[in-house]
Amino acid sequence: MDDAQRRFEQRCSTVRRKHLRMASGYVTRLDRSGVILQTPIQRARPAVWRPLALAFVGALGIKVLILSGMGPEAYEAKRAELVTGNGVERAGALLMQVDPLTARVAEWMRPLLP
Repeated sequence: MDDAQRRFEQRCSTVRRKHLRMASGYVTRLDRSGVILQTPIQRARPAVWRPLALAFVGALGIKVLILSGMGPEAYEAKRAELVTGNGVERAGALLMQVDPLTARVAEWMRPLLP
């Protein structure tokens, strides 16, 4: 009896979930065998990775432009000034440190800038 009760509760839970999904819209289709099926509309989930990737690429682009425009020595001197500043400036210095990708792209961009 306990097993039958558990299966019944699982079926009820499945029906409740489907009902909640269908409350926001559904599609009616005819199956190959002639059975009418109603299924919830498949909603697209919000893309989280795209804005994060754009923010990363944008920050990398700013770092590359500043590094290639100022030169590595002047850039590192300016970053050293930020390291001795307050907490926000130290955090900015940490984010603006030169990583291998930034250095390599800045070397490639240097001849292209005036």
